[in-house]
Amino acid sequence: ALEAGADPAGVVAGQAEAAALLGAPIDAAAVAVEPADVARVALVAGALAAHQGRSGRAADALLAAPSPGPLLAVPALVATGRLTEARTSSKEPGPEALRLLAEAALATGEPEQALPLLIEAAEAIEHAKQAVVLPETPHALTAVAAVIAGDVATAEHQLDQALTGGVGGPGAAERHRVLLAWVRLRTGRYDTVVTELARWAAARLPGRERLLVAALSAGIARRSGDIARLRAAWTGAEPALARRAVDLYQLEAVEELLIAATRMHEQHRIDPVLAEFDRILAGLGHPATWVVALGWIRLQVAIAADDAPAAAAVAADLAGVAPTTHRARAQCRAAGQWARALSGDIDADGVLDAADALAASQLPWEASRLAGHAAIRTADPAAARRLLERARELTNLDPLLADGAPSAARGGLSDREVEVARLVLAGRTYREIGAQLYLSPKTVEHHVARIRTKLGATSRAELVAELRRVLTAADGADNTGNL
Repeated sequence: ALEAGADPAGVVAGQAEAAALLGAPIDAAAVAVEPADVARVALVAGALAAHQGRSGRAADALLAAPSPGPLLAVPALVATGRLTEARTSSKEPGPEALRLLAEAALATGEPEQALPLLIEAAEAIEHAKQAVVLPETPHALTAVAAVIAGDVATAEHQLDQALTGGVGGPGAAERHRVLLAWVRLRTGRYDTVVTELARWAAARLPGRERLLVAALSAGIARRSGDIARLRAAWTGAEPALARRAVDLYQLEAVEELLIAATRMHEQHRIDPVLAEFDRILAGLGHPATWVVALGWIRLQVAIAADDAPAAAAVAADLAGVAPTTHRARAQCRAAGQWARALSGDIDADGVLDAADALAASQLPWEASRLAGHAAIRTADPAAARRLLERARELTNLDPLLADGAPSAARGGLSDREVEVARLVLAGRTYREIGAQLYLSPKTVEHHVARIRTKLGATSRAELVAELRRVLTAADGADNTGNL
């Protein structure tokens, strides 16, 4: 337009929108625009504040902007605990897709109930012509809600849909990739995370994604025992925590950073952040699922500090919560066993049951750590052996070790998972597989569940087909390597 002779002031708003969609840095407040374009630039400013991880500032900017600003402000208002304002803003007029997004965001206090609404909003956004820069996509909100509800398949599907459809533009694509890596970290699939972290090392990301990447880096460092990497991750995250610009949807990611702070003996960074989350949840009426998630963070911080009394206090608090999701119930159950283990009171059967519940809720790393912590504290050698075996079965750190990464030819399956997969293809039952591999039938069942997740199989027929494809490819790769 400029080359064709257009008035520069007349295209500034469009340039600001394009830059925001591309994820390029821009100071919307410093842009001089025509009066007719003030509203467009105001919406861009609100979206950019959200992208920088400043949800409170984003909410204020969008509330002050003309329609559809108040509708776009609803997710940020919920994220910062301003529920009354969010309810009022959700009633403002605007495009159908944005009204659905506002309605869905209002429901995220109960993630499991919010998922159908979020999926509907995501579908509406996909089919609507994008007229504004989105502060947050419904696909990203769906992923956050699905993970905390223990529905990893939905999280991955929605993020894949967003990436395939280009929802939110190139800038949002990085948001979706970072969240996808986060989903896979939580579920113990580290190969994607390691690959993406290498790519992001030189990338210029907005503040919201920088915090999440720091959490990913801290998570990988903690799982691999790399103290130097943990220290580096903390160095990158400390400024973000210092400004205390956290919100509800960052709660789980902040867990990794607070544990890193504990390991770095930076307690003064922890308490203010936890207090901010307490304030947000109070504003939302203390929704049970998020209360459990915050309690779980406090438990993990206590474990990292080897603070048995603090862990016991958290477990007692969680025992009084009535969670509504299977993952939150598993966390409450595990909290009690973990607190007992820290104090030296080990119920091996109770620990194993709690670890299995965590693994079934897509928290395999936490399940392995619970079993491992109990194993090193019990005075019963037989119980210690059972617990250590289960801890080893639940974790798969191959992708974190340079010479132990699973081959892409076999779909990222570990050696043990390949053994189980071959026997599944041979038609063996869980009991028969367990007898051959010296595993319990329950352990075999968990291996098969992880295999299903890694291969994306949603039915028995799909699983068998994928196993044939992957194992045939793996056999071919092995034979080539032996030539």
